[in-house]
Amino acid sequence: SPVAGQVLGELLTNAWTQGMTGADITWANPNVWTFNVSGQNWTALSDISGSGTSIAAGQGFLVYVFEDTDNDGSADLPVTLSVSGSENSGSATYPASGSIAANAWGFAGNPYYSTIDWDDVTKTNVNSTVSVWDDAAGAYKSWNGTTGGLTDGLIAPFQGFWVQANGSGSGSITIEEADKSSSAGTF
Repeated sequence: SPVAGQVLGELLTNAWTQGMTGADITWANPNVWTFNVSGQNWTALSDISGSGTSIAAGQGFLVYVFEDTDNDGSADLPVTLSVSGSENSGSATYPASGSIAANAWGFAGNPYYSTIDWDDVTKTNVNSTVSVWDDAAGAYKSWNGTTGGLTDGLIAPFQGFWVQANGSGSGSITIEEADKSSSAGTF
């Protein structure tokens, strides 16, 4: 999210959410997760209300978006997802605490309202390749600093992306305001 702190409930207002406090329904299987770097698994959120789970700048999250966003039996997509508040300022380090173990993965997110350029992101013990999911193509698009399907390594606002620590371990990335691109990325 381009806004730090508790924003998931606000961001997902126009999408159907379930299985957690603050969701449209609380009793069904959850459809919003964060990636646990140390356990290398997805963790379902338990609360997206105003007092619930917050995410750090640069942290990615996953949401399964249902076609029927208001449970009335008809398709409602596309919908607009947005947040209000002050844009993150300064740099964002992912993971915010700890690091990505050797050869393990992390799921980060663009922390700004602007597209960022992967080539400019500071990488510490992280492979140079970044990957984003392209739902329309049903495949990942990647960029290694020179080539790939992710055009010029541009990561759009609200976009989550995968990074992998190299064999040295203690991997992290730092995204700075200077990493913003004047070109638009595609979400």
